[in-house]
Amino acid sequence: MITFNELGSLGRLGNQLFQYAALRSLSLTNGYQIKIPDPSSKYWHGQECLLENLSLEAEYLSENDVRSIEYAYSEADPMKVDPLFFQIPDNTNISGFFQSTFYFEKHSNQIRKELTPNLGLLEEAQSNIAE
Repeated sequence: MITFNELGSLGRLGNQLFQYAALRSLSLTNGYQIKIPDPSSKYWHGQECLLENLSLEAEYLSENDVRSIEYAYSEADPMKVDPLFFQIPDNTNISGFFQSTFYFEKHSNQIRKELTPNLGLLEEAQSNIAE
């Protein structure tokens, strides 16, 4: 299981999209289970995390999951791509900004699908447009 324990509290929505995309791509590349913190409990400078409004295919972290984490990975330089990123071992908590398509281009179709607003929001938007 891999996670990003700070997801939702290390940047606003744009940063969170990059962070989730990198985490999800790492999980898909290596066959790791992915778990994220409950977005409803995360805030960044007073703004609530909006990830729960997307079609993410990740379960939420439990206390037991957090205790099972064995490794930590922190992006060394957010201005440079880490070519060893996909060698991160299972049971790792990652942290960083991951603002390069390098981290998710291999799985971009799946990630785009997950970053789509959930059905309730899409229906509400279509209803508002129709009015």
